[in-house]
Amino acid sequence: MFQKPKEICHYSSDLENIITDVDIKNFAKNTQREIEQIIAGLGLKLRRAELKDHFAINQLLFERFHPNTASQISFYDSYRAIKHGYTVVLEDTQQKIVGYDYSLGYDDDDKTSFGLNIAISPSWAGHKLQTLVSTYTSLIGMERGSRIRRGILHPSNYISLHNLLNNTGFLCEQFFPHLPGFESSRFILSFGLTPAEMMNNRVNLDKVKHFINEKKVGEDFYLVECDNEEEIDYIYKNSSFRVVAFLQQGKISDKNQLFAIPYEQMNFPDSSLEFLQIG
Repeated sequence: MFQKPKEICHYSSDLENIITDVDIKNFAKNTQREIEQIIAGLGLKLRRAELKDHFAINQLLFERFHPNTASQISFYDSYRAIKHGYTVVLEDTQQKIVGYDYSLGYDDDDKTSFGLNIAISPSWAGHKLQTLVSTYTSLIGMERGSRIRRGILHPSNYISLHNLLNNTGFLCEQFFPHLPGFESSRFILSFGLTPAEMMNNRVNLDKVKHFINEKKVGEDFYLVECDNEEEIDYIYKNSSFRVVAFLQQGKISDKNQLFAIPYEQMNFPDSSLEFLQIG
C-alpha cells in the first residue's frame, strides 16, 4: 500500500477494509456528498465546469499565479480538462467563480488522475477549500477506476505544500530541478486512490514532532529547506528519501522545511521510482 508511516499521520484502520469495487465506489460517492454539503454550508456551490467558465477560470488563474506559470495552461488544456476530464468550479451566491480544479484522467499503467492546476480566491482563504476541492476531484478519479492521483508543485509554494502534502495527503514522488515549459523546478505529487491510501496519508504535525524527537535524522527521516533546490535534487538522485510533509516556519521548525522519509517504508509503485531525464 502506498502509505506514509502511520506514526506521522491521521489513521483509521477501518479504511483498509474498503477494498471491493462496490465499496470503493460507495465510499467515493458518499465522501463527495459530504464535501458538497460542507461547501454548501459556506454559501458556495461546487459543480462540474462548463466551457463557458473558461474565461472566469482563466482570470482567476492569472490572479493567483505568476504569468510564466499561468501561461502554461492554454485554451487547449482548458478545453480537454473541461470537456474530457472532470474539472470543477466553486461558485458564490453572485455566480462568480472563486475556485477551480482542472482535473482529468489518463490511460497509463496507473490510470492516473491528474490535477493540472488548482486555485482558490484569497477572499475564501482559511476554509481548507483547496484540500476539499482536490479531494473531491480525486474521488471522481477513484470512482472512474484511477489508481493514482498526481499533480505538479513548486517547492517554495508554501500554502500549497501545507494544503496538498499535510492536509490532502500527497507525497512528492519525483523532483525535477528544471521542468521545461515552466522553466523552474517542480515536484511531481502523488497518492494512491484507495480510501486508505488517500485518507490515511494526511499528516498529523504533532506526531511528526514526536517522530523527529524519537527517530534518527539521516536514517529514519531527513529535513531540507524548501528553497535549497540543489540539496532536494541531490537526495532524490542519490538516496531513497522522498518528501512527505511540510514544516512551516515558527511551528515545528525555525525555517520552512520539507520532511522526507525513505521510500522503502511507503511501498512506492515502480512508476514513482523511474528515473526520468528531461531536457
